[in-house]
Amino acid sequence: AGAAKVYSIEVSEMAEVERAIAGTSHFPNANITVFHRAVEDMQGEVNPKVDVIVSEPFGELLFHERMIESYLFARDHFLKPGGKMFPNAGELHLAPFSDAAMHAQYHYLTVGSMGLADTENSFWNNESFYGINLTGAAAFVPSAGPRHQVVLDAADPDGLLAEAQTRHFDFETVAMESLRRIDIPFNFEARTGGLVHGIVGWFDALFVGTDTTVVLSTAPWCPLTHWWQVHFLMKEPLAVRAGDHIRGALLMEAEDAHMSYRVRLEMAVAETGAA
Repeated sequence: AGAAKVYSIEVSEMAEVERAIAGTSHFPNANITVFHRAVEDMQGEVNPKVDVIVSEPFGELLFHERMIESYLFARDHFLKPGGKMFPNAGELHLAPFSDAAMHAQYHYLTVGSMGLADTENSFWNNESFYGINLTGAAAFVPSAGPRHQVVLDAADPDGLLAEAQTRHFDFETVAMESLRRIDIPFNFEARTGGLVHGIVGWFDALFVGTDTTVVLSTAPWCPLTHWWQVHFLMKEPLAVRAGDHIRGALLMEAEDAHMSYRVRLEMAVAETGAA
């Protein structure tokens, strides 16, 4: 598209597909070089530095899989001063939600780090499994995991109990090290009464140009994407009334073993003290 030189960096086997497409397209092959490696292994290969970096570095809730750190590595090592990044910002949104059906389904789960819950121990609360009451075995199931579960699923916009709150991340300036611990405090005002079953999160990717801004959104009211929405499901729901304040924080700490985050959720209803 008019670029004097294009570097395509892909760590997966898709690099071979890229080479094939480059070879059969109308772009001169000399202008496109495909590297089958991680961007962190590219030092010494990109010279001079580039004017633009384009990437899709997102995981669920923006940061899962921690690909954004590779995006920032490319920025720090290969982008000219004043160069452009697309996307150049991301926004993480959180809101309290009510979903009794999801809570019933996932109330007893064991989970790892920030992925899908994987073992449905609610099976053992079945009072009539082909005529057998299994609830006596529930006590032997390991405490239903941690206090909060992580569930990847579509969120019902009508189940949001308060206006979402947003944390903005400027990819052109944010320090890579600052993403190892992300602390997001919140203070929601319930717009209706109900049971808070947890906090749901999603993200937007921002492509801010000279004349216009394009937004890729994974919000519950937008067309569903493979990033879904991420639910932090509480073991015990919190009752709120309209006007109550739901205060707390979502803490994400980098976990190198799984290239993800260990997540802790703290919240309470200010007016009642329920937590």
